[in-house]
Amino acid sequence: MTRTITVRGRGVASARPTEAVLTLEVAAVRATAAEAFAEAEIRNAGLDGLCERLGIAAEERTTTGTSVHEYREQPDEPVSWRASYSTTVRLRDPEVAARLLREAVEHVEARVLGGPSWRVRADDPARLEACRLAAADAERRATVFAEALGLRRAEVVRAVEVGATDLGEEPRGPRFAALDFSAELHPGTAEISAAVDIAFELEGSA
Repeated sequence: MTRTITVRGRGVASARPTEAVLTLEVAAVRATAAEAFAEAEIRNAGLDGLCERLGIAAEERTTTGTSVHEYREQPDEPVSWRASYSTTVRLRDPEVAARLLREAVEHVEARVLGGPSWRVRADDPARLEACRLAAADAERRATVFAEALGLRRAEVVRAVEVGATDLGEEPRGPRFAALDFSAELHPGTAEISAAVDIAFELEGSA
């Protein structure tokens, strides 16, 4: 009967994020639903135009929500209607991301719903480095277990990748107040993790 041991190796590599993702909302409040939606469409077109001026391609922008509903700021106020569009934008340049946030708030009265969250591209070399470190970690663990049992680690029987994630907190962008347009965005450093389950044969007389 072949004796085996299965261990999980983990590896972590550092990388500079290469993509910022943020979500913006434009909205309008008007007396009727039709008026609110028409104004929200105009503001959404303004946001599209701003993205184009900043060189953000259409394929990097996704409409992630639309809504129209009754709206009151105070309980005793007459009912109005609020319509909105939300757009998620992917950017490769933190400076462009900062400009988009500032100018969207200033020129099209957008709100920042989320982000920026920072991501590392799928083809970044750090992802493969994390995999290499995970495999090496599995080998070390298997060797230690085998020696503790009076055995030797031998050939690999099976290897299965079990996870790959971006670790650590993702910086969140400020919700800009009306006069606060000077913030800079810093992507910092992300940690990429990988994990692999590897089964090794064990040799020896224990």
